[in-house]
Amino acid sequence: MAGATNNQHFVPQVYLKAWETGVSSLSEPDKIFNGVYAFSDNEQIGNGVSRKSVFWKRNLYTVGFDQLFIVDRCPKIRADFVNKIFSVLRERSPQSVYGKYGHSIIKTKNSIRKHLFTIDEWEFYYDDGNVARKTGILNDIHNLNSYLIENGLDSLFETKWEAILSQFLREMKNPASARIGQSERHISASTANNVLSFFFMLYCRSPRFDGMGIYTWLGEELLKPVFGEASENLMSGIWHTELYSMLYKGTGGHFHSILEGMTNKCQMILYEAYDDSGSFITSDNPAFQSKSSILEIQNMNGFAFPVSPKYLIFIVRGSAGCNVVDYRLADRYAVQAFNRMTMRNRTNTVIANRNRLEF
Repeated sequence: MAGATNNQHFVPQVYLKAWETGVSSLSEPDKIFNGVYAFSDNEQIGNGVSRKSVFWKRNLYTVGFDQLFIVDRCPKIRADFVNKIFSVLRERSPQSVYGKYGHSIIKTKNSIRKHLFTIDEWEFYYDDGNVARKTGILNDIHNLNSYLIENGLDSLFETKWEAILSQFLREMKNPASARIGQSERHISASTANNVLSFFFMLYCRSPRFDGMGIYTWLGEELLKPVFGEASENLMSGIWHTELYSMLYKGTGGHFHSILEGMTNKCQMILYEAYDDSGSFITSDNPAFQSKSSILEIQNMNGFAFPVSPKYLIFIVRGSAGCNVVDYRLADRYAVQAFNRMTMRNRTNTVIANRNRLEF
């Protein structure tokens, strides 16, 4: 993708903060710093790294000018491109330029918006009426990027997740939320909805996101045979449209559909690890659906969400309401079982607050 590159985290740094501790790297074992332990492949000893240095890709959420085909469904991105094109034209040195398409003069944001899809056919003129070189101007326009999705994800998750998790744990620990003789806790619906929302935001923003096989089928079976290499950009645009709907629309898209279904048909279980039972790990795929034949026997298939070394949320089918959350203590066997689940669903790397993995 042309234009400036951004290193964009697909696992939020604030989420990994829960695993941050004093670590050392394999290359400098005597130097202690704040970080997390990363394990790649089948490594038994973790390498201490900064949480900022892992789980990012270049331009992952960047919408380039070559994805302009999504802007009809993403009006804020359209407006972002219009504003940037306006700046390219009107702030050009040594003097401003404007476009012309047929008999239309293109100097305002409204005129840019109206003729956006014919931009390669515009002619360009300086304000004094002289012809401007078209190639350079078009190159600058084609190199434009929108970072609206990345900024939206960061401003939402990086600023709110800690408070939401803290509120969830506080309500779960409140004696008033318990019922005599029951392991369930009754928390506020808003807190439960916030936790579920953030789980599915992680699920949808992951590069591995695949709406129950729909996107794999769409890309491999339909788009790739027709469009070849261009299908990758088309699939990226479809994913960006989904993320846009998640961030800026209250309905539609995979996120809102699946969240509504889960809110109405699923319940959460909060597992807290005993002090001597080890720690939950996470990975580069921290919010995932598990279908394990071993756990099926215990009716434990569902969505897993490690939220800290101490706590893991498991989402299963239920009808009592998403704000009725079961609370369970996890012994060493349970922690190890969930950690094996996390290992199976990772892409490449797992994260822990200890330098050795125990299963």
